[in-house]
Order: sequence, then C-alpha cells, then structure tokens
Amino acid sequence: MSNDAPAGWYTDEDSGRLRYWDGSTWTAQVSPITGAQAAPVNATAPSTESDVPPRSVIGFVGIALAVLGFVGVCLPWTLPELLGGLVLLVGFILSIVGVFRRPRWAGIAGIVISVIGTLAAGALFIQGFVTSF
Repeated sequence: MSNDAPAGWYTDEDSGRLRYWDGSTWTAQVSPITGAQAAPVNATAPSTESDVPPRSVIGFVGIALAVLGFVGVCLPWTLPELLGGLVLLVGFILSIVGVFRRPRWAGIAGIVISVIGTLAAGALFIQGFVTSF
C-alpha cells in the first residue's frame, strides 16, 4: 500500500480478513470480512444507536431486592428470614438478567450482594442450629 492511502480498513489478501492501515503502517488490528464489505472500509464510522443495547433498570431492581433480602435473612424472626430468602433469590435472578443489559455493573453488584446474603443466611442458620444444642 502506498503512503498516500488514507487510514482505514483494507482487505488483507494474505489472511482473507480486514486489516487496519493507520496511514503509514499496517497495524495488528484485524477484523473478519462480513457481508459485502470491500476495501477500503471506513473504520471511523460512528456506531448507530441501534447497535447499543438500551439501558435497563433490571440490575438496579436486582440490587434493591438483594439488599432487602439480605436484611430479611439477618433478622432473628422466622417469617422475615423465610421472606428474606425468597426476596434474595428473586434479586439474584434479576441480577443475572441485569448482567446481560446495560449497565452491567448493576447486575454484577446484585449478584455479589445476593451471594454475600446467602452466605450470611447460611452462617446464621448454622449458628442457630449449634446454639440450640
């Protein structure tokens, strides 16, 4: 490729993929050829809004339910413990769904809180079981 070629994606005849030309040298960046792409392909085209997944509140709902369930399982009464465990489970499931939506951190945080709440519930159950003997 001559030095006067603009930067962009070009077909690499050796590999059968697209390779990026930065205006002076070939870079290590490669991309598969999809559809009817021909050289050169504009590398700086902004992504369309449809390429970006929509924001979702599912992760935040998962966090809220995980926190509520965590508090519930830590209470010393049986009914709140059972309801807290159920809410913790629902928060965990919604957090898993939230991982696949934007913002991902909300789903991950909900999962972490749910796991910590489940471990706390298990520890409190074992403590109650041991002290009853």
